[in-house]
Amino acid sequence: MSANAWDEIQLVVERVLEAEYASDGGHELEATRDRLIDLLRPQVRAMLRALTRDHHLVEDLVQEALLHLWAKLPQYNPKIAPFKHWAGRVVINYAYNMLERHTRITRHEVRESEWLSADTDEETPTLLESAATPDPDPMEQLGERERLEMILACARDALNDEEYLVWLEQIVNDSSYHQIAELLNRSENWARQTMLRARQKVAAAIILHPNILSEDEVRAATARCMQSTEPLTQAELALLQETIQHDGSRKPPGWRQLNMFRQACVKILAHLLGCLLLIINSL
Repeated sequence: MSANAWDEIQLVVERVLEAEYASDGGHELEATRDRLIDLLRPQVRAMLRALTRDHHLVEDLVQEALLHLWAKLPQYNPKIAPFKHWAGRVVINYAYNMLERHTRITRHEVRESEWLSADTDEETPTLLESAATPDPDPMEQLGERERLEMILACARDALNDEEYLVWLEQIVNDSSYHQIAELLNRSENWARQTMLRARQKVAAAIILHPNILSEDEVRAATARCMQSTEPLTQAELALLQETIQHDGSRKPPGWRQLNMFRQACVKILAHLLGCLLLIINSL
């Protein structure tokens, strides 16, 4: 995703808006619209790939997201924000809603298929046969995907627009600080500091979300962290223990302790296994 591509997109968007305001339609506007869609397609595809690893689903969503973006285009005001920021919010919000709907449908299909197979005459595989099957459990896959979607939702809610764009750009393209700074016309130091804040905020949001990590998962990760080369300090450990209640609820820290809590959460997430590392490793 290059800065030059977004610069060209910005110019084309403004030409489209000017033509529409002037009621200057016809073939020229249609050609400009087609050019805009062609320029946006790879950018929208990159955004969607950050939200789901299902490549077939991404391709299905690309055209729908482009049509949605085009329908929303009259609401864009170039004087308020660059188009790439506005478009990112529109596409991500739309895609997230579509992914939620897809997850509900998939969950229903999986459970219905299990129910329908309950009365079949096929022999139930033995435990060894099940263990030898290379195909993953569809319900387990579904659970991991839901957890990743909740993590992405946490990031969207916890970060401001610039932080989320930086965070998402690194996940999408594995961009370096230099590349991110060049893309957003900022300094490399700004990119580093923004990524640091984003990483800490997302880590804290994940730990505070009871449906992403269970109490047992947090405590197991804490135990591994305490045996590592970068353990929690006693103050961080005490704060974390205050946050994770025995009844499973989470108590957010006060603002005076917020920075310490976020730093502790970053340390903890480094010791979590499974799908979370897909997100953590790209921070």
